[in-house]
Amino acid sequence: MYKDKNGIFVLGAQRSGTTMLGNILASQKDIIGVTHDKHWGIYESSYFSHIEGRYGDVSIRNNYLEFISVMANYDYFRLMGFNFESLKELDAKSYKEFFETTHRLYIEKNSAKYWIEKTPAHSFFLETLIGYFPDAKYIWIKRDLFEALESSYNLHFEKKQNLIRNIIFTTKFLITRYLYDCILKKNYKNILVVDYKKLAQKEIGELKKIEEYLGLKIDFDKNKFKKNSSYSIKKKKINLDKNYNLYMKILKIPLSLIPIKILKDYKKKSIRNTSKVLPPWFFSLIGERLLSI
Repeated sequence: MYKDKNGIFVLGAQRSGTTMLGNILASQKDIIGVTHDKHWGIYESSYFSHIEGRYGDVSIRNNYLEFISVMANYDYFRLMGFNFESLKELDAKSYKEFFETTHRLYIEKNSAKYWIEKTPAHSFFLETLIGYFPDAKYIWIKRDLFEALESSYNLHFEKKQNLIRNIIFTTKFLITRYLYDCILKKNYKNILVVDYKKLAQKEIGELKKIEEYLGLKIDFDKNKFKKNSSYSIKKKKINLDKNYNLYMKILKIPLSLIPIKILKDYKKKSIRNTSKVLPPWFFSLIGERLLSI
């Protein structure tokens, strides 16, 4: 019988190896994840960050029909095998029920033990997820602050920017990472924290932690998706001045004086505001024939 403990959420800040771990886990025989080459393997559903609440109360039939008319064209659920008619039959009364039911059917269809979902932005909604799925597995990848900053910088820029732009970029980056760290600290007992560097170097102790947490034997050399957004762009790495590390440490002092709830509410609001129009990558596979459930 399906229980929400069959779910695995991979969490953590951007540029922290969530795609790497998501792809490894989704390549195992007992774990099923929504994947596609165009999405560099594991697909980010962004369900609780961008979709939940967007269509009002879905227990109202008209709202539900509007909701599933979009979900039926959304790559994530199309790749799971759903179409408008199959989603209509679900007749879910809440966003949580819809997510839970579609993933239960996905597990049953693929005879898997776990489904896996990876969306970094879901880290801001961790308490909501734990409330919805108290028995699910939560794996949070944590990466060195300066390394993550440098990786993020290389993703956003082709060449070094001027000092003012660098400071603005670093400040925004730190605020987000500081919030991630506060959420992590508050929910430390409910999740498994994995070190990015130890995972990337395949240290035995770190790998065994994951296996014991999931109760599965994992082949960490098995990865059907070798490339993600980090490696698909071939360019020379930009090395940042180490003084930015010192700047971030200093900036943490005034940040610590701001109540975490204010920062979290601001971040959630900013995510919801930017999702007034769903990102085009939600529908990048439109026109491609996909299997139906």
